[in-house]
Amino acid sequence: MVYKEKLQKLNQYEYLLPKAVRKEMKVDGKIIANDILLKGMDDGMIEQLSNVCTLPGAIGPICALPDAHFGYGLPMGAVAAFDSEDGIISSGLCGFKRKLART
Repeated sequence: MVYKEKLQKLNQYEYLLPKAVRKEMKVDGKIIANDILLKGMDDGMIEQLSNVCTLPGAIGPICALPDAHFGYGLPMGAVAAFDSEDGIISSGLCGFKRKLART
């Protein structure tokens, strides 16, 4: 699926990824960016945004900021919130530092 094609432009700086894009999405996604920045954003980043919108207890919208890019789980440069009763806790939602093995 090409996620950029599913975005709805709300205004000069906001794009909505409606939860109707995927049946598993519980909340909308939102990208804060202008047209030029959006053009440079990877479709994989938008797919990651949609993935986080499917998580239990997600409080929407899940937002990708103007510097968002493909990460580990949640896109780097994105923000997510989860319900304290029904949500998740993740220590590595948007990345982690991996130690490299020395040879």
